Amino acid sequence: MRKPVVPVPVIAPASALVWWIVGYLPWLIGGAADDVTGADAYSVADQMVALPLLTDQLALLVLGGVGGGACAGLLTLLSDGRSATTLAASFAGLACAVLVAGIWSTSVLGNAELGNDGDASVLAALMATASGATLLGWLFGAGGYFGRVPLGIALCGLAGALSPWLSYVVFSIDPYSQSELVSKAIGYAGAALLAFGLVVIGVRPYVRLLAWPAAVVLAWIVAPALVAAGYLGVMLSPPATVSDSLGPAWDVFVLAAKPTNAPADWLVPFVVATGLALVVSVRLVMRSNASGEETHSPVEPSSSSRTTSR
Repeated sequence: MRKPVVPVPVIAPASALVWWIVGYLPWLIGGAADDVTGADAYSVADQMVALPLLTDQLALLVLGGVGGGACAGLLTLLSDGRSATTLAASFAGLACAVLVAGIWSTSVLGNAELGNDGDASVLAALMATASGATLLGWLFGAGGYFGRVPLGIALCGLAGALSPWLSYVVFSIDPYSQSELVSKAIGYAGAALLAFGLVVIGVRPYVRLLAWPAAVVLAWIVAPALVAAGYLGVMLSPPATVSDSLGPAWDVFVLAAKPTNAPADWLVPFVVATGLALVVSVRLVMRSNASGEETHSPVEPSSSSRTTSR
């Protein structure tokens, strides 16, 4: 059962803050608070830029939009209002946040000497990408308002984004602190959320099992999509164009998405999470069945139903 704890008027500003602070936390705690990825490289010293509207930060731009949008959409689960009002408030707050952050960032970067990154058309394209990523994430997150299956799918999508997001956070705090132990912990953090999302979907009725492959695939393709976005961002420098770079970026995505090309530290957590989620889900069903049987006392046959042989 959903427990409403947040008034509808609070949903709008909360969605805006969650999208920006949670989604783009790696950017905010990294170089953004002091400059834009280094003042020597971009000549924007002592400027606070809300969004990483830079071609070489395209992967982070997409990740923050999708992750922040999904988290903002999931806030609707806490609302005490009607569905239409809650969703409208969440979307309105998110749209205002995207608009304000976009105007702020494009204004700062447009006035800086950034070469191709400071071009108005490039900034507009990057802002459109951030808006599209945010809308996609919000649709998945807000879908969770309507039932366990869409909620579980949204959580699985977030699980795919969690590990890259945590990697960005750790790197932003200290680029030299990431050890093998930290890398494994990050990978299994995403796996834990994936397992939880699959358990939320459940296995009863059994038709819900059809949603499991979609949820796992969604979680799986997030990292390859970010790899392709990063490749595309690096390739987008004159004289290259978007149309020239999309084909190679798609090839990178396809190669990265193939399980045969996945490193073991990426593949194993997915297998473990799926197996664990299946065991837990079946166990919950068995416990529910046992509890249901205990609540029904055996019915003694009535005297009228008894037959006697003469």
